[in-house]
Amino acid sequence: MLHGERFAHATRTSLQPIPYLPSPETVGDAYPFRLTTGRHLYQFNAGTMTQRSATAELRSRDLLDIAPADAAALGLDDGEEVTVVSRHGSTGLRIRITGAMRPGELFTTFHDPALFVNRLTSPVRDRAVQAPEYKLTAVRIVRERNPEPS
Repeated sequence: MLHGERFAHATRTSLQPIPYLPSPETVGDAYPFRLTTGRHLYQFNAGTMTQRSATAELRSRDLLDIAPADAAALGLDDGEEVTVVSRHGSTGLRIRITGAMRPGELFTTFHDPALFVNRLTSPVRDRAVQAPEYKLTAVRIVRERNPEPS
């Protein structure tokens, strides 16, 4: 804390531990991957909700980042269209194979409103601040289009 910085009630505050509660979103045989959603540098302030900004062309679509080992195990090629299915919904995404991902983990952005990526995510919310649990969703990848969540 900077000297003299003020909180709402004083210049000092205390931190309180919060007991860990595991997420109900778990990976397993039916949903073997952990999906994280987020933003990408080239999609910030790019008019992605309206698609009316020239900067949206820097990265014009949401992609599903996957580790090379996982793509190989599933027989997936870079750029291939797949369906990502969670317990809550499904959406189609194009694969991007990248060494930036760890095996078992996937990442996608949620900038294209037509894809409804947030329909994949859990309705679970943090019990303290009620933030949605966008960073942890168990999913599977399938090649056929529009499979139903199970």
